[in-house]
Amino acid sequence: MPIPWVYGAYLVIVIWVFHFTFRRFWLYLTVNILLDGLFMYILYPIGQRMGLVSSESTLPTIAIVAMMVAFALIIYMYQLWQDEIFDLSKEKT
Repeated sequence: MPIPWVYGAYLVIVIWVFHFTFRRFWLYLTVNILLDGLFMYILYPIGQRMGLVSSESTLPTIAIVAMMVAFALIIYMYQLWQDEIFDLSKEKT
């Protein structure tokens, strides 16, 4: 995944979706899939036509969407793990 996506709109979208849907996994997953698909199938081609983004890609679009969703799932699981750790530390004190 290109670096500008990781530190650009993709990161902002994931954080906001995460903020509003955390603890509701299926809603989180659905919203992420919809927004990632919207980005890759609608907004990215518009950016290509305008010359704002590169049209060179070594992966099919569906593979990029799958990677974006996989990263969102990793972020979600990591946060669940961190919440569990913080809950355990609160119980010990």
